[in-house]
Parts: sequence; C-alpha cells; structure tokens
Amino acid sequence: MTQIVEAEEFRLLDSDGRLRARLGLDGSACVSLSLHTAQGTLQVRLHTDDQGHSALQIQDTAGGSPRVDISVDAIGCHVLLASPAKQQSYLFLKDTGATGLVLTDASGVRRAQFMLSPEGRAEVSVWGAAETTGEGSGST
Repeated sequence: MTQIVEAEEFRLLDSDGRLRARLGLDGSACVSLSLHTAQGTLQVRLHTDDQGHSALQIQDTAGGSPRVDISVDAIGCHVLLASPAKQQSYLFLKDTGATGLVLTDASGVRRAQFMLSPEGRAEVSVWGAAETTGEGSGST
C-alpha cells in the first residue's frame, strides 16, 4: 500500500527541537531544501525558482555568505568559491558558449581572468597589486 503525505513544508527537528532540515516552498513557486548545523545555522541550501533555475549553496560554519555557490540561470552555469574575507574564484559557462575563470585577491580585487570565446579565442588578463581598475592591463 502506497502512502502519500502532502504538505507545503516539512521540518526535521533534533531531539532538542532544533531545526536540522527543511523541505518546502519559498514564496510562490520556489522549492528549497535546507540543512542546518546542530546550532541551527544554515549550512546547505538547494533551491529552484519559478523560472526553472537551480542553485546549490554551501555556507561556512559561521552561517555567513555562501562559500560555494553552484547555479544554473538564464545565461548559463556558474561556480563561485568564496573565502570568509573577500577572495573569490569564479568559473562560468554561458549558454552562448563563452567560458571563463575570474580570480580575485584577499581584498576582492580582480587579479586574473581567463576567457575562451565560443569561437575558441583565448584571452588572459593579469593585473598587478598596484592596479585596481581591471582595465585590461597585462592582457595577452
């Protein structure tokens, strides 16, 4: 016999009543699954939106900004890796076929960019510590 349980939200609580996981609707059509630490801090979130886009976000243990964000949206696929400070590594593949990698320093300033056009044209840009504009100096 098949049993079906229907609800807009399911919550998994530990023996102390703390939220450890949640599966439910966020807003009108967004579905999300969230996993929480024993202290109740959001650790992992998997969600979709009403446009059919999806994302997986992994937080740090302090519950700050996502440290890892993997997403698919209207323009392509994205992977963002972030330090607790401002340093980031960003990998993307656009639906147009363009792909690239962007790297920042500990201050969040863009220092290197590697791009590949849909036609296969490669572009590498590197900026020094004294340069903060990212205007393409050092491009090859």
